[in-house]
Amino acid sequence: MSRFTIIVDGREQKDHAYGFESYPVDTVRKNLSDMGSEGDYTIEGYEDRFSVERKSLNDFATCCGATREEHFEPQVQRADKRLDAYAVVIEAPKWKAEKGAYYSNINPNSVTGTAEKWPHKYNVEFHWCDDKYYAEVKTYQLLAYWKDLADRGVLMDYV
Repeated sequence: MSRFTIIVDGREQKDHAYGFESYPVDTVRKNLSDMGSEGDYTIEGYEDRFSVERKSLNDFATCCGATREEHFEPQVQRADKRLDAYAVVIEAPKWKAEKGAYYSNINPNSVTGTAEKWPHKYNVEFHWCDDKYYAEVKTYQLLAYWKDLADRGVLMDYV
């Protein structure tokens, strides 16, 4: 696969953003919402095709609570309408969510239920990763895979 450029959303905190140093990619910071995209990571030239949203477990649990209908669900709905592929990569294993190992008081069933039910309602995937390192690996894998499918003209067959 040829070298490509990953766009990191400019709103991602620099010290928390994935750097993709171990991969044959370049990175650039841009505001993805200004480009008509959703999420935190995409590939230059494919901003309107696919993206990945990064969430810590605490952030994801909060998004499944009070702000779910005000912020998170509308974001997923926009991605569903605008993009061919969209994923939320969660930097924690599912068992931690099931145990309620996060700061929010939200019921664990609401957290895991969102990740289980929304793929049937929206064009979104949820990926539970063991930690931030594996979440970065999964983000790269998804982006590279979707780019390959888009380059071959079969991305729509994926969804």
